[in-house]
Amino acid sequence: MKNTPNSWIRNAWKKSLLAGCWTLLIPCVCAQSDEKKALAVDSKRVGSVAQSAAQSANTHFLHMLQKGFFRDPKVQAALESYKGSKYDIAAAWFSSFMPNVSVSGQIRGSKKNPRPSPIDHTRSHTGSLNISQNIFNSGASYAQMRKAQLTTEKSIYDFQNAQNDYVLRAAGAYMGYITAKRVVAVNQASVRALLKQYESVKVRAELGDSTLTDVAQAEVAYVQAQSKLLSAESNFATAIEAYQVIFDELPPSVLHKPSLAENLIPSSVKEMQMKSEKENLELRAQKIQADSAQYDVTVTRAALLPRVDAEASIGHAETSYTKLRGRHRATTTDTAIKVTIPIINNGGTSYIPSLMKVQHMASSQMNAYQAKREEVRIKAVQNWKEFMALRKILAHNQSEVKAASLSLEGAREEFKVGSRTMLEVLDSEAKYLQAQVQLAQNEQKYMAQFFMVLAFSGTLDPKNIGLDAAKLS
Repeated sequence: MKNTPNSWIRNAWKKSLLAGCWTLLIPCVCAQSDEKKALAVDSKRVGSVAQSAAQSANTHFLHMLQKGFFRDPKVQAALESYKGSKYDIAAAWFSSFMPNVSVSGQIRGSKKNPRPSPIDHTRSHTGSLNISQNIFNSGASYAQMRKAQLTTEKSIYDFQNAQNDYVLRAAGAYMGYITAKRVVAVNQASVRALLKQYESVKVRAELGDSTLTDVAQAEVAYVQAQSKLLSAESNFATAIEAYQVIFDELPPSVLHKPSLAENLIPSSVKEMQMKSEKENLELRAQKIQADSAQYDVTVTRAALLPRVDAEASIGHAETSYTKLRGRHRATTTDTAIKVTIPIINNGGTSYIPSLMKVQHMASSQMNAYQAKREEVRIKAVQNWKEFMALRKILAHNQSEVKAASLSLEGAREEFKVGSRTMLEVLDSEAKYLQAQVQLAQNEQKYMAQFFMVLAFSGTLDPKNIGLDAAKLS
């Protein structure tokens, strides 16, 4: 049978009513004489209201993400670390390329002879301005400057990593609450259905249409359903607590699943690997550590090489004699080019071992980077394939829920006419419950894996998921 527009509208209405949002979003349509006209009008409402509900769910999710972002301690710690690291560049610039300027002064008084003398007491004042500028230090200044820049760059990646970690935790808490609430609702519906079935079987047993075995089986299924409900309610309470910890408020009574921008997911394994090798934050941070270690080698090696400095000083001295009431003034100017060649420092035990140490550390960091690169390539394939597998599993779960629902309804009707046993009905009930729970749990895993793929490929940018990046910095 072909799907007509009218049947499509009816199916859309059924799905919307099952979702529980139509009674809140639009009024019921009054009966009209022209059914085709009414259904055509309602089809437009179905699309617009569904789109509005999706936008509302996304808006609330992004609002909660942004709200929790400003109070997450890990994110704020990484942000403060980044702000502090920016001063390392200024400090490296001044210490490496700016001259050293100092002012010194001295006041001295003396009594040279205790016997009467034309020069009894003297008082002298001296002062000098000293300037020293490095001209050559074997690249140590440039290396220190680059290392400071790399430190700041790494702090940016650390901040973005903290941000990604927060989004993953927040999305997990958000979807964890939605999933736990759905599981509770499914178990509540199962308890109600099994209670009704248990009571119906008892009535049928009194009339002789069912056996005591059927009654016992229905009772056992009802008790087991109550136990599952208690477990689901316990998990739901834990999910509420997790939501409150992340967002600092209790979840609303109605919370819908946000939609995902799946166009951000790489279309192939090769694209996923390429993006991950280029944009993965952990890999880029590891590369910075390897580069920084190489600059450590340059700085340490410079201590073994000649250093050239230009020095200049301007001095002024003034001496006064008490009895002669005279003064002597002198101004001196000195300039020099200072060449320092290190030969032995602390018995020759400082520079060379330090250089050997940092060389081994640089080699270790480069090997760690290569190992991280291989790890990223492998995990990129795993994360992408797991996401694609979950996408197929969700489609399978949705079909399984529909099939289990039809199977359960059929089993109940056939039991009434004696074609099915109570055990078969209860088995269909358990399969339907399990299918619904599995669907809810896999939807949670699917959303978590979505953000995991974005984070691993370096695509989990605030702008990509709709956050106001300007307010997050």
